[in-house]
Amino acid sequence: MKKGITKLGHQPFKDKKRWLVYFVFCSISLISTLILGVLVGAKIIEWNWLTGQIIGSISAILAFNLANYSLKVLLKSENYYLYYFFYTLRLGLYVAPLLLALLIPSQPFYWVGVIIGLSPILVIPLFQTWLINKKYRPVHVKSKGGEKFD
Repeated sequence: MKKGITKLGHQPFKDKKRWLVYFVFCSISLISTLILGVLVGAKIIEWNWLTGQIIGSISAILAFNLANYSLKVLLKSENYYLYYFFYTLRLGLYVAPLLLALLIPSQPFYWVGVIIGLSPILVIPLFQTWLINKKYRPVHVKSKGGEKFD
């Protein structure tokens, strides 16, 4: 059976699993932003928690999109060195806001807020196989007589 990997056509509203991933990702970020916003408004915590959470959320969204892009590039070009490069770049996207929060002396970002902002990346492994199976699938090529190749 001759196998290959092809990309399915773009179906923006029919791809329910992809929308579920983005919905869960955005809902976790939105809920944590609202909770921290209420706590800042009630003056229970400082405003730098909220700025740290926003920086962490932006970094998590960029890393999530970079993970999807690196998977697409890996399946297209099969260049695993480029995939390693994207992996280290993604690690840098996770570490950069934490280093900003820990090393800037005036503390515009609180490190706990950054960790709360990065919390949606915990759902990436749960949905990564869904995205792979939905976007890319093996294609079985049939012969003219109807038999499958091996």
